[in-house]
Amino acid sequence: RAFGKAGAVPQALELFEHMCGNVRLLPEERAFNSMYEMCVLSGNYAAALQVFDEHEELRKSLWKPRYTPVSFSLLLAAVAREGDDLHKRIQQLPRVLALMDRHAVYPRAEACEKLLSACIATREIGLAAEVMS
Repeated sequence: RAFGKAGAVPQALELFEHMCGNVRLLPEERAFNSMYEMCVLSGNYAAALQVFDEHEELRKSLWKPRYTPVSFSLLLAAVAREGDDLHKRIQQLPRVLALMDRHAVYPRAEACEKLLSACIATREIGLAAEVMS
């Protein structure tokens, strides 16, 4: 978290990757949420989605770090915030929504509004319909 507060995103990502690759340092929910938060607050949304990939990979092993409502809120922000690669990031929305559904966590009305705006801005009407359902 200190790296993130200092704006040292690459160093934080490097340390996190080291943690994920070392059985003695496997990250828990708080570490994942800190990484998501750091990436979103710094505008590095693609990196947040890379952390999401790592989270998913670890869940396939015996080590299964949980998702929390905070995790999902930050992931939705990473998917839908305006930026250069919004069209690419919005493609991850079905994956995040399906995972949320499996965990019985649903986006709030404000989040749905932002998701719909992002879908419309990228002309992803099919994704907008998925948000509505």
